[in-house]
Amino acid sequence: MRNELAKLFRRAHDPNDTVHILGMRLHTFSLQNLCILVNEIFLEREYAFTPHSNSPAIIDCGSNIGISILFFKKLFPQSKVTAFEPDRRTFELLSRNVAENGLSGVSLHNVAVSSKSGEAAFFSDSRSPGSLVMSTVKERIAGEARQVPCVTLSGFLKDSAVDLLKMDIEGAEMDVMLELEASGVLQNIEAMAMEFHHHIEPGEDRFSEMLRLLDEHSFGYDVAAALPGVPGRFQDIRLRIYRKEKSRVPDATASGIE
Repeated sequence: MRNELAKLFRRAHDPNDTVHILGMRLHTFSLQNLCILVNEIFLEREYAFTPHSNSPAIIDCGSNIGISILFFKKLFPQSKVTAFEPDRRTFELLSRNVAENGLSGVSLHNVAVSSKSGEAAFFSDSRSPGSLVMSTVKERIAGEARQVPCVTLSGFLKDSAVDLLKMDIEGAEMDVMLELEASGVLQNIEAMAMEFHHHIEPGEDRFSEMLRLLDEHSFGYDVAAALPGVPGRFQDIRLRIYRKEKSRVPDATASGIE
């Protein structure tokens, strides 16, 4: 795996939009972004967890081109994955990667998750398709705004539990979590893997608000982050979240992928 990734890094600026790695055929807009995703997801195992069964239910918010979905299906081929990606061009590549790798049990939704259903402004840069910082938060990316459909996540959790909620939605995570809390469905979530985007707006400190919400709903959490070079600048905080009373701590080393 590391040798394959090293070769991919060496090709990171080649004009090639299709690669083969880990027995998968992957379409990408950017080999550099693909290297980042493969490193975080497959080598650092950012989303590894231990479910109750070998057919876990997973919700993936911010799927981009689908590397996280490929990881989940490598870990648990019988898993059921519900995925959300609002950018139309990125969603097309996501759909190709899922289809051409023969992944079953995957439901794809070309929408954003938000605090309310309807439409939302979505910010992206047409010069950088598949960007890893596209967002409904305008401060996250200097780019163009367009309207995209959006849904509340609670509608997917009202009648069923999920083993893992993965959320990488570039600054919208606090609003989505507050909507889940208001809808009374947080108890239907067993574990979460979240990227909290701290100081997208430099003067806004909402991380303590997120931790309070988790504390109040009996979640435990592990935290990982690198300090920014200047205090108050943007910081990407990784949260691994689990149910304290059930002692079901996700195992970051349980992968089965070599």
